[in-house]
Amino acid sequence: MSPEDRLGRGPWTIKERVATRAIEALMSNYRDAQQAFLELIDNAVDNRIENQPLEVRVRVTKNELVVFNRGGEGLDPAGLEKFFSWGESEKTTGQIGFYGVGGKAAMGFLGRSMEVVCSARGSDSEYRVFDPEWETRREGEWKEFEPEERKAVAKEGYFRARVTNLKREVNAPALVAKLADIYRPLLLDGSVTILLNGKKVEPLEIKYAEDEANLRPQILRVQTRFGDWLELKVGILAEVQRIKPGIRCYYRGRLIEDEQFFSQPTPAQMPQISRLIGEAHLDFVPVLPNKANFIHSSPQWENAAKRIHDVLNPWIEKLAKLRIEQKSPVESYEKDIARRAKRVFEHVLATTGLITKRELPGESTGRRPPTKRVVQPKVPTGGTHRPPEAISGATAPTLDATVGETVRRWGALDRWEPVSMGAIDKRADVVQETGRQVLKINSDYPLYQAAKRIGDDALELYVNESAALKICEMVTKGKSIEDYVELVNQVLARCGEVYRGRIRESRAVRSRNK
Repeated sequence: MSPEDRLGRGPWTIKERVATRAIEALMSNYRDAQQAFLELIDNAVDNRIENQPLEVRVRVTKNELVVFNRGGEGLDPAGLEKFFSWGESEKTTGQIGFYGVGGKAAMGFLGRSMEVVCSARGSDSEYRVFDPEWETRREGEWKEFEPEERKAVAKEGYFRARVTNLKREVNAPALVAKLADIYRPLLLDGSVTILLNGKKVEPLEIKYAEDEANLRPQILRVQTRFGDWLELKVGILAEVQRIKPGIRCYYRGRLIEDEQFFSQPTPAQMPQISRLIGEAHLDFVPVLPNKANFIHSSPQWENAAKRIHDVLNPWIEKLAKLRIEQKSPVESYEKDIARRAKRVFEHVLATTGLITKRELPGESTGRRPPTKRVVQPKVPTGGTHRPPEAISGATAPTLDATVGETVRRWGALDRWEPVSMGAIDKRADVVQETGRQVLKINSDYPLYQAAKRIGDDALELYVNESAALKICEMVTKGKSIEDYVELVNQVLARCGEVYRGRIRESRAVRSRNK
């Protein structure tokens, strides 16, 4: 409506509207196919009846993806209708998902066609909805279905979601490991049985140290300041296990976050912490719609985090006394290499603007800005040879400290340090130390050790690559995996140009000095 049309019309109302493109946006809001497929399994797990086992059958092939749960509530006609209402759900806050968008969006992310078949517990009828073009929508038009009614195959409630005409592939072996990890508590107590392509998924095995009385795990019920109760198991991880250290945090039996240390030291700060393991059930803490994290800004999380921090204090003290063999003690020259790598990285950021100061806090000291320098070629002695003109050019690695002065500039974090983390599965981490952000690079990581054996240059390249992977992860948080990969590629390409320039200059100098 133009301003002229508004004249003399009095009060007016603006109505909220939703474009069908919003659905397309929801269908693309997943990191990868595996994350989207887990939404369908969450729906199946949520359909269970309290104190009754539920079976979930999963089929993954190159042509279709199927999730079928049997022994739960199932869906009646009213429930099926709500299933196709975006943002509307009969689920309660006592279930994993309650936003009313996940399953539908996941099917559109994974494939172009979908089929839903369901029957309510105790019903004689089942209902089928099929759409060969589920991902396709015309602007302003909404999908309409006439469910096909058939005789139910069982009195048990059941629900089957089938996705075909696939756009993305789900790796079955990788999915088995993920299911064992994500649903460990439910698989462990028999609440849920999951079969993938006919094979039963066994829960992830976590072995707690039991050999010493003061190190045996504790199982606690802890109350927060708000009166909410959480269950917490904490102990020491038995040796020779490939389990991420820290507290695993569950919501309604589903893993939401792991490697949580609740403001306690991390393995990057104390290698013994690589032996800390625990499991916390935070059923009262809200989660993000995509279940990637708990909502850390919520008062429920803040209160739970404080209580868990306090409970962990005696365990941190025990771990501090635990003797642990540092697999790869860091030598002084490795620290020098990390500082050199940091200067190259900062040179790239300063000259490209790929990452800004606002996105990445940090500081660097003891260097001056890139400058031009003149290289005087070696002149042969004797004879009538005329010295060539001085060769000038940009010095890619002109980041050496100026003698006698300290220059403070914006840098990529505050320090980079190689440290032994006591475990081989984490490549690098960023920690807070005395108000500064420090990049810790794990010297126990196998690729670090391989680069170290090759030589200093290889190790410097490795450190820079590790930093790029971690820093780009930080600045692209909340963005797509494609954005992350693109930034990593650009940063490493520019770092590669610097190192290639160094190699060319070194070769030229050697050639002139012959």
